[in-house]
Amino acid sequence: MHKNLIDWLRKIHLNADTALATKRWSLAEAFEKKADRKDLLQVLRVFLFDADAPELIQSLTDQFLEIDKEFPASNNAQEIRLMAGIIMVVAFTERSLDADAYALGIKAAAFPTARCQPAHPDIIGEALKYIVSESDILRPSDFGDFENRDDLVGKLEAVFSAEDEKKRTGAARKFVDLLHNNYGVKIQRLGEETELLWWLLGGYSTVLGQKTEDIDAGAYALIAAYESAARTQVLPPQPSIYPILGQAIAKCKAAKPQYTLKDFVSLVDPAWRKKTAVEYTVNDSLAFVPFVASLVKAEEAGDAGILSKLLPNICPGVSASQKLTPTEAAWQFYNELMFLNALAKLK
Repeated sequence: MHKNLIDWLRKIHLNADTALATKRWSLAEAFEKKADRKDLLQVLRVFLFDADAPELIQSLTDQFLEIDKEFPASNNAQEIRLMAGIIMVVAFTERSLDADAYALGIKAAAFPTARCQPAHPDIIGEALKYIVSESDILRPSDFGDFENRDDLVGKLEAVFSAEDEKKRTGAARKFVDLLHNNYGVKIQRLGEETELLWWLLGGYSTVLGQKTEDIDAGAYALIAAYESAARTQVLPPQPSIYPILGQAIAKCKAAKPQYTLKDFVSLVDPAWRKKTAVEYTVNDSLAFVPFVASLVKAEEAGDAGILSKLLPNICPGVSASQKLTPTEAAWQFYNELMFLNALAKLK
């Protein structure tokens, strides 16, 4: 149980105590254990900005009552919103795939910065801490040593000495797991770092087939994010990706200081926009990803001009006239792609 849970509950229950905190934490654990992609998106939406969505509140209420018959059945919007946050904190504690999606979803949806109204700001802090700490865990500063080669040999010998197919399959899985955990993960990390560094130092867009110094920064911002996202193999991403993106865009031709969101969508290569719109047509999560939503809807309509009217309905609080620098646009689009990549890993 999180050390601050009682304090969070006192936002709603002035006399919250250990007994109530234990019940709510157990409820969150039970819900998180069975949650699927649909549940996860409901939790995110309710926690971040949908306190006035009665259908979502009722859906989560019904699911909570199946687990805890004593959970408040009505007049419970704020309790449901806080429970959504507690569910996310449970996921962060368990370091699950859901945790990646929750944390990266929070980051993607925070555009512009005042758009979200989370049920409790401390839980936003927990999400950001999770991204940094998990990224560090997955990318330690050294690769360590794997000296126990005898263990590897022993597991390989077990494959060949197995008495039947079932035992042989089990032994093979143990051998592969050991090999992957000690070598595969390290190779994956090295691959990610090498690809990103070659991409940055090379100053070349593989999507456009051009040197970045020949491309306008406004036209390259979203594509730069896409290219770096394609080279990110481990989630959550490393914080150093943001200065890397900034350096990549700094190599481009001089650009205006800022563009509107609609400008960025209009300026990108049409063939890339068409391909990307198909690749990321994800109607259940468009509210969290304003740039992806803009690309998809502009491509569907054949005109980015429609975004001025359409975007606020898809992503409340986001305007097509929102101004950003090319680097800021790249950062935001990268955040959105990371969230969608995390979602794609869920059942």
